[in-house]
Parts: sequence; C-alpha cells; structure tokens
Amino acid sequence: MQTITVQIRIFPDNPTLLREHGNAYIEATNRLTMQAERAGIFPHLTSKDIEAKLPSAVRNQIIRDARSIHKKTNKQGKRPILKRRAYYVNNQNYSFNGNVVSFPVMIDGKVQRLRVASRLTEREYNILSSGKLGLMKVHGEIGQMVRSNFC
Repeated sequence: MQTITVQIRIFPDNPTLLREHGNAYIEATNRLTMQAERAGIFPHLTSKDIEAKLPSAVRNQIIRDARSIHKKTNKQGKRPILKRRAYYVNNQNYSFNGNVVSFPVMIDGKVQRLRVASRLTEREYNILSSGKLGLMKVHGEIGQMVRSNFC
C-alpha cells in the first residue's frame, strides 16, 4: 500500500494554544534525546515520565520520536536539535467530521478534544475517509494558517 500525504489548512480559534503545544512538543523531544545521549542508551519510558503539559497520547509520540532521533544520532555521530514547531497526533486520536478535525489538546490542565474548522476538497476528504489514517502533523508559522499533514 502506498503512503499518501494530504496537506490541509485548519483554522483554529486559538492558534496560540497550538503554538504552545508545538513548542512543548519540541522542547520535550530535545530534552529526551539529550538525556539519552548522555546515558548512552535510550531509557524505558512511559507517558508519566515525560514532563510536558500535553495529552498522554502526544507524550507517547514524543517518546517514539525521541527514540528515532537517538537511533539516528548513534548512526550519524551528532544529535540533531529540533527547532521547527510541530505537534504530532497519531491515527487513534484524531478524527474528521465533515470539515471539522478534532484532536486532543491540554486546556486548563485537562485533556479535551479541540474541534477545528478545516478546508478540505472533495478529493482530500475521499482519501482521508476511505484510507487508513496515519500520523497527523500540525505545523505553521506565526501569522500563517496552520497546516496539517496526514500520512
């Protein structure tokens, strides 16, 4: 089966919330890879071990990403430092309903599903509704619309 990347624009009511989550994601991932580099091996971690104000599903994704970066570090000999703000949600934690995308975020210390309006073409909607959903990456720069990639 071939992987298809679909890029859509979402229109959050509160884009600063997504920026904060993206920054927390990058900081936690960089912190984990630095700790693993110092220890020499990647430690066994759970979402409770991650100190970030993010939903547990996202903290688990941080662990996966940090482990992958640590493996690349061992092969290449230098540790890449992530700088570009992004927020990843795995396929079990986001959903579509018409032109609305919902995914978990941390609001006031509680995990809630954020419903965000999106602009989907009919082709994109057919691809996303008929295929197996993969990883969702929410990224964007200040002053721009937030984009989501679905693999």
